[in-house]
Amino acid sequence: MTIGFFWNQWTDSFIPTLLSKVDTNSLTEYARKILWLANEFSEELCTELGASAKLYDKEEQFLQGALGFIDEILDDPEDYLDFWNILETTVLKEFQTKVQSLREQIVTVSDIPIESREPLGWSEEETMELK
Repeated sequence: MTIGFFWNQWTDSFIPTLLSKVDTNSLTEYARKILWLANEFSEELCTELGASAKLYDKEEQFLQGALGFIDEILDDPEDYLDFWNILETTVLKEFQTKVQSLREQIVTVSDIPIESREPLGWSEEETMELK
């Protein structure tokens, strides 16, 4: 066997899998806005949510995964903040309130049919008000 054989096996199976995964650029504006909102209070959370998009095949799966991750954070926010070494510099109650608000936005976006999520034309200065 040659390296070419292994390369072909890898590209035939792995590359199509990567290409079929969600990318933050392929998210609707509603879903991308969730990342923007997370970044307003936690760069770490925004980064983790954005990076997790590659784990999912569809936006709905990404939203459900994000919701599960947010629920884990809400179960033990001190552990999450400590992991990132920002527990001592973060006001816990404010963080919890913002994460809960982000959770509500994820639920709201999840409830909107995917075909109705585009386009919004939000600017960075605007606040997400979906209710």
